[in-house]
Amino acid sequence: MVTLKKYIISENKLEDINVSDDLFGREPNLHVMHLAVVRQLANARIGTASTLTKGRS
Repeated sequence: MVTLKKYIISENKLEDINVSDDLFGREPNLHVMHLAVVRQLANARIGTASTLTKGRS
């Protein structure tokens, strides 16, 4: 089990919670994270390019 700290704003208190090693105990896959960021940035650019000039509309 991995222990995380949880801050409850409304009560101004800090408590520890235990989470599963299956989700939080793994080493991150940096290559997959890089591909996800590149995909998101590429999708944000879709539709912004235009080949027409002022002379051709």
